[in-house]
Amino acid sequence: MEARYSVYSSFPSGFDYSLDDFMRQCETSVDLRSRFIPFLEKLAVEGFVPADISDPLSTLAVKCDIAGFVTKKAETPWIASSVRGESESGVVPCLQSMRVVIAEQLTQRKREGKDKGGTQEGNDSSNKSIKTNN
Repeated sequence: MEARYSVYSSFPSGFDYSLDDFMRQCETSVDLRSRFIPFLEKLAVEGFVPADISDPLSTLAVKCDIAGFVTKKAETPWIASSVRGESESGVVPCLQSMRVVIAEQLTQRKREGKDKGGTQEGNDSSNKSIKTNN
């Protein structure tokens, strides 16, 4: 059997637990189930998701320690103005390395077929590759 590189080998053990917890809670929530994959894709690819602090999905991401809220007043030079747009607030990954972990998890889900058949209402992202812009 061929040995495969694991993206997690360079992170502290348990680093992906918070993401697993977030995904598990979203999968069991009727309100969040259709939104969390597109949310995670945007967080991984762009590093910013426009959101209000009252948004339950964003609040859960913060509670699970995969992301944090930023306001328009926050200094965020790593977020391109084209990505941020006119958003008053939004969510950023807790660490830049979390973007890699999110991308890996989403890729693994797609390989396992967990996102087939329109599980994300109105979202055709199940056919797209996850790419990071670094």
